[in-house]
Amino acid sequence: MIKKYFFFYIMLLIFIFNFSNKSHAVSGYLNSFNTTYGTKGTAIDSCNLCHTVKPALNNYGNAYLNSGYNFQNIENQDSDGDGFTNITEINARTFPGDPDSKPVNSSDTTPPTAPTNLTANNVTNSSIFLSWSAATDNVGVSGYKIFRDYIEIANTSSTNYTDTNITPSTTYTYYVQAFDAVGNVSPNSNIIQVTTPAVTSNFRILSPNEGEKFQAGSVLPITWEPHPKATYYNISYSTNNGLTWIPIENGIMSNSYNFDTSLFKKNVKCRILVSAFNSNYVQIASDKTDLPITIELATINTPAGGEVLTNGNTLNINWTSSPVLTNTAKVSVYYKLNNSFVWKLAGTLNGNPGNYNWTLPTVNQNSKAIIKIVFRNNMGTLLGTAVSNPITITISK
Repeated sequence: MIKKYFFFYIMLLIFIFNFSNKSHAVSGYLNSFNTTYGTKGTAIDSCNLCHTVKPALNNYGNAYLNSGYNFQNIENQDSDGDGFTNITEINARTFPGDPDSKPVNSSDTTPPTAPTNLTANNVTNSSIFLSWSAATDNVGVSGYKIFRDYIEIANTSSTNYTDTNITPSTTYTYYVQAFDAVGNVSPNSNIIQVTTPAVTSNFRILSPNEGEKFQAGSVLPITWEPHPKATYYNISYSTNNGLTWIPIENGIMSNSYNFDTSLFKKNVKCRILVSAFNSNYVQIASDKTDLPITIELATINTPAGGEVLTNGNTLNINWTSSPVLTNTAKVSVYYKLNNSFVWKLAGTLNGNPGNYNWTLPTVNQNSKAIIKIVFRNNMGTLLGTAVSNPITITISK
């Protein structure tokens, strides 16, 4: 008896699961049809669209099945054989799978006149408002098809439409067609071209913006004026004066962000870019720091750059390290002369003492020298580098 009830219970679950999946699929197909043709709530918003008695399919349902589940692929077929294409019946809100359901105005073959005076107004970098004068028809105009760049993008029963799927600094071509209840389509309206404006900077970064210096590993607070039409902000940085931008964070909904600078492994100069986006994630404004900021892994205090020193003398190289270099186990000091590609080792120190006495090399002529300090942990892994400004080494007299 227990086995009998257990078997019955399992079969019931299987039935419910299959019924739920099939119901969901049917609902999904009908929703897809309504979305494609704007027929939600009309007479053909019904399972009778594709079925005689469920689950049996009518000819339109079979055509949809064989088309790869694409309603638009079977628009020009006459699935129910009543003399009207499927799209003609859909536009007339009659069932394309039922030969007894066909457009009332079956003798109407006259298309509407072309819409006129198509114009674009209120053009921004995120939307274009289109309007036109109504078409006429011997029976009645059902609606209008809107074309952008020769592709239909929408239809409406009114004489205006707002296109929001656009980008700044782009030229678009538009025209409109009218259609009646049985699918007759008018000639094109006048064709217009519309160019959206470029993104303009009408907001600005507040800080950093004055060429400030920061230690790597510290938190760099970035703030900007909120844009009145912005919903989101993206932040990026560039270490090559804006040639390329590297994302820091996207989708910020406030007007500030704390940038963790521990990712930098050498002294860098960088600029910050903040971009503002509207609710459709279309960029509407941007601003970048006026001057590059400096993020220093270590600051070489001596030499500061520009010193003139005699070869053979001793220079005390002194530096200050950022928190990123806390685990330094070994410091190597290098130098190169006259923009050579070769770095020469001056000396190696255990730990990170913050200074090194360097005996200046003997040169045959006055030479420019640059110093580089390399920081490594106890595994020999590179933690970072710092490079000095140039100094001059002269020949001893």
